Amino acid sequence: VTLCPKCGYAALNQHFKSIGLAQRKLIKEKVSSSFKGVDNDSMVISYDDAILRHKLALLNSVVKSGRLSERGYICLKTAWVLRGKSEHIMHTTKAKDEVIELKKEEKRFLINAYEGFSKAFSEENFPISGMDSDTLAYLLGDIARRIGKYDEAGRWISQVLISRNASSIIKERARNL
Repeated sequence: VTLCPKCGYAALNQHFKSIGLAQRKLIKEKVSSSFKGVDNDSMVISYDDAILRHKLALLNSVVKSGRLSERGYICLKTAWVLRGKSEHIMHTTKAKDEVIELKKEEKRFLINAYEGFSKAFSEENFPISGMDSDTLAYLLGDIARRIGKYDEAGRWISQVLISRNASSIIKERARNL
């Protein structure tokens, strides 16, 4: 995620420069007007900084009416950062209460990623976030499994397994899942 430390505009690197005038106006009104600024001097980004950047990117995407797939991808990446932070904490401090909260937040972001990607699957043209339909179906199956939607996970994985266009690699991963 790229973040402007002065105005609060944040987006995934591939979307950072693709913002129209109307979207800029919305960002200035709804994000920049209440943004306090962040310290951007460090070359190393902590987990907390990365989580903040991802959440700001999601806020900006919602404000500018970004694509469902963009929001889903930001939610997925945020969940990954939250998972990384919880794994880091478990290996260093073993602060169980904080890990429990991080896991809950990770699941909320995975649920949002699932909802965004599943709607994008039927409403947007492929490729979606750089993925073809089989790769996205596999990803949706894995996310559904992680959030406890096992019937839906099975449906997505079955779609990959019966696809004539799916690569042997993605089919093997689907079988393993």
